[in-house]
Amino acid sequence: LMMEQQVVLPLPRPDVLRDTVDTVEAVTRQMTKAIDQGQSDARHIADLRFERKELNALARRLARRVGQRAHTQSSRKPPRAKKQ
Repeated sequence: LMMEQQVVLPLPRPDVLRDTVDTVEAVTRQMTKAIDQGQSDARHIADLRFERKELNALARRLARRVGQRAHTQSSRKPPRAKKQ
């Protein structure tokens, strides 16, 4: 029995978000390999497909946040150089 839970965390730095997206994508690639090998029973493969779909959605949401965060930071004016 699976439970749906929502976890809310503070938004980390963009580099941390990028690392998280990279890690989630690496996990989903491993899941795809396991599915493609087809060495598990049908139920296990169905579970992998479901979890992979959820992780892909998570990676997309996090990637959008990386883009939003980068845009927000790049839109800030850089500090003025002091005149000497």
